Amino acid sequence: VARPHNKGGPIMDYFMDRLKEKTS
Repeated sequence: VARPHNKGGPIMDYFMDRLKEKTS
């Protein structure tokens, strides 16, 4: 999934992916 990095950078992207995986 290509999307612009937020302030957290790739680490935050990783956590967001984990979160989406848990909640889906």
